[in-house]
Amino acid sequence: MGNNNSSIDVVFDRTQPTIYYAGDVVSGQVHFTIPQGTNDIDDIYLTLTGDVGYTTTRTVRIQNGLTDRVTDRHDITIFREKLLLSRAALNEQRRSIRRTNDALTLAAGEYTYPFSFRLPNVLPPTIHPKDYPFVRYQLQVKYKKKEKKTNLFD
Repeated sequence: MGNNNSSIDVVFDRTQPTIYYAGDVVSGQVHFTIPQGTNDIDDIYLTLTGDVGYTTTRTVRIQNGLTDRVTDRHDITIFREKLLLSRAALNEQRRSIRRTNDALTLAAGEYTYPFSFRLPNVLPPTIHPKDYPFVRYQLQVKYKKKEKKTNLFD
């Protein structure tokens, strides 16, 4: 978590190739290792986003009355699900995690957080995930750093 020696691994309950359809349950575990204790984390969460990308072309005038075709790329987020991991496992791993002043204190060690969520029934399938046009989904483990507050009146 902020240290180059940290490692994060997401393991899905389904074996590869992992194919999910609208309405399916996505579940698994997030494993991460913290080599040194840290106390600057507010929350750890998993975010699943779905994006649609497409292009449009337009004609623009350039010098001397000439025209050129310009391709504009458009990316639209159609789905976002955020699952808070840190609080879900607090009871399970109390020995290594403390919450003080609404921030997490994580001791050095290995952590495992299970996750599970159901995909909405109306999601379009993935198409051309690396090229335009596309529909793609991305799962990310993120953490929010504690904001350092300063007292201006001291």
